[in-house]
Amino acid sequence: MGTPDRHVTRIFRLLFAVSMSAWLAVVTAASTVAAPPTLPTLNPPPPAFLTCKATGGGAICSGTQVVATDGPTGLFCGTTANPIELLGVDASSTANVIRIYDADGNFTRRLRREQNVATILNPVTGLTVMTTQIAEFTSVFATPGDLNTETLRQRGVGKFYLPGAGVLFIDVGRAVILPDGSYGAESGQHPFDQYFGGDTSVFERVCEALGSPGTPPLG
Repeated sequence: MGTPDRHVTRIFRLLFAVSMSAWLAVVTAASTVAAPPTLPTLNPPPPAFLTCKATGGGAICSGTQVVATDGPTGLFCGTTANPIELLGVDASSTANVIRIYDADGNFTRRLRREQNVATILNPVTGLTVMTTQIAEFTSVFATPGDLNTETLRQRGVGKFYLPGAGVLFIDVGRAVILPDGSYGAESGQHPFDQYFGGDTSVFERVCEALGSPGTPPLG
C-alpha cells in the first residue's frame, strides 16, 4: 500500500507544480495587461483645467472651462461724433476641450467646442438684444508638440437676435487655417470679417434694434 501511495503523492505533487506554474503564468500575463499605463511628461503641458489620463498610446486630457465675459464688446452704434460701445451683460464663454498626446508625450491633436452667450446692452437707450455663438475647432500638429505646425479647422455660427422678432445679424461658415496663418479653404458668410475690416454697415440692423441707428467707423 505504501508504494502506490507514494506514487500517487509524486503524481499529485507533479500535477500541482505544473498547475501552479501555469496559474502563475496566467496571473503574470494578466497583471501585465491590467497594469495601468504611465502618464508621460506632456509637451506642451495642458492648461490647469484639464484632467489627463494615460492611455496605451499616450494620454488624453479633457475638461470644461466657463469664463464670465461681461464688459465692452468692441462693437459700436451711433455716429462718428457720438459712438456708443455696446456692453455684454450676463455674458459667458463655455469651452469643452480634449487634447490628445502620443506615446512620447507630444501634443498631436486638439478638439475644442465653444459656446458664448450674452445680452447685448446699449448703455444709452437701455435696449438689449441677445447673442449666441457656437464654434468647433480641430487642431492637428504636423510635428507633434510644435504649436507652429498647427492646421486649424473651424466651423460655427454666431448670431444677434431679438426673441420673437428674428435674427438681426448672422455669421456662419467654416475655414481651414494653415500653419502660416493663411486660409487653406473657406466657405459661408462672414460679416464679422467685413465689420472689423472696415465695413461697419453690416451691423446696422442690430444698431437700429438697440435704438441708436448708425454704425460709426472703427478706430
